[in-house]
Amino acid sequence: MKLTNEQKQQVKKAISKKWNISEGFIERLFAKGLAKSLKGDKEFQRLAKNVDDAFLRLQKKAEERKKQGKPVPKSWQQFLDAKK
Repeated sequence: MKLTNEQKQQVKKAISKKWNISEGFIERLFAKGLAKSLKGDKEFQRLAKNVDDAFLRLQKKAEERKKQGKPVPKSWQQFLDAKK
């Protein structure tokens, strides 16, 4: 069963109120559970590898443009800055 964002917020608030636990801690628990469930998902792993490969190609193209003295497009720069 998937929770909507609203339901997820309600669950976090209820747990944090009942057990006096910070919402940040509960968020980390949700993230950890998601990571465990995605770890064995072959489709997700394939998609993640494709994203990594595309990012590496973008980095290489940006470096080549810098070496050639050409400016790096701003649309590329936002992705390159996000990875840092």
